[in-house]
Amino acid sequence: MPRDKRLFMTFPIDFDEHPKVAPLSDAAFRAFVEMNGYSRRHDLDGVIPAGVARKRWVSRALKELTTSHPERPLVIDKGDSYVLRDYAEHQETRESVAVRRARNRENGTKGGRPPRKRTETQSVTESVSGSAPERKAESRVQSPEGLTTHVSESQSLQERAREMTDSMSSVVKGMASRAGITDLASLIVSIHEHTGCVVEAAHAVALTNELVGRAKGEVKHPQRYVVSCLTQSPGEIEKHIYESGWAA
Repeated sequence: MPRDKRLFMTFPIDFDEHPKVAPLSDAAFRAFVEMNGYSRRHDLDGVIPAGVARKRWVSRALKELTTSHPERPLVIDKGDSYVLRDYAEHQETRESVAVRRARNRENGTKGGRPPRKRTETQSVTESVSGSAPERKAESRVQSPEGLTTHVSESQSLQERAREMTDSMSSVVKGMASRAGITDLASLIVSIHEHTGCVVEAAHAVALTNELVGRAKGEVKHPQRYVVSCLTQSPGEIEKHIYESGWAA
């Protein structure tokens, strides 16, 4: 599977040859692909408001899509919206996203995904270059500094996060302090609870700096502000975490 963490659309490899698709003009073909992407980005489950559709795509393209078949066109014109037929068969829906997040949360409480194979003394440089030998390291959590901490699967995410942050170097601890984070382990847990993502300490700091940097006004309590952002926009932050490659 690709390791790219960005959102993707899925189409059958031969969908351009489908009887409904092959006759489409370039404008209609592009509109159909873009409609799928727009719906997925905004979690619309294939239902795009008519005002949005008519502003983004030319009327003749929409007409082609809604008349691509006498009974089962690619797109259905509902008057106030345009509905992508069979959207859920090909693209991720809000329900499927919720199921995935729940699964991620469950995995997190059980210890998360299996850690990568690392040696106990492997440095950050070796980890990036891939020059160091690998050894199976079961039931261990990799910290941002290349150190490993033994963790049993029965331990909670809070305990694992606490052990990981306790083993951090002074460099990362200083980064967290300058970012205004008062309890890094608690923040890692909050990120997981709201997004289903397990992130390393350094990535939790980076996320804090980004969110605070985007704030319109002064942020007096950065950690509280980040938790507030997680509560209000968990989907957007989850997407950003995956796009940044921060999810464990």
